[in-house]
Amino acid sequence: MKEVKDNIDIDDAHSVILFATAHCNPCKNMRKIIENLEASHSDKAKFYYLNTEKNESLSKKYSIKSVPTIVFKKGNVVKDRFAGFIDNVDLENKLMNLLFDFDEEMNDFNDFSF
Repeated sequence: MKEVKDNIDIDDAHSVILFATAHCNPCKNMRKIIENLEASHSDKAKFYYLNTEKNESLSKKYSIKSVPTIVFKKGNVVKDRFAGFIDNVDLENKLMNLLFDFDEEMNDFNDFSF
């Protein structure tokens, strides 16, 4: 997981960003879960760690109010976010929603007329 120091460090691909602090125990646990997810999905998405105490400007930009917070981006668009602890199954489901963008696919389907 790459540590973010500036917004330019975040790739325009599918991105999962963990906003955390070094002394937060739930943040440490989330980092381990995300690192495990990264091991099996690094070919599909980029995974980032951002220490909110070291980078207040990006924390403000993403309106981070508490840690851990996970932000899911597709390009420059935030597609989903979650504050607090999330287990690995729910986290992987959120990642799959990001990768396959089910909302856009449903819109395409709903536009189909009989």
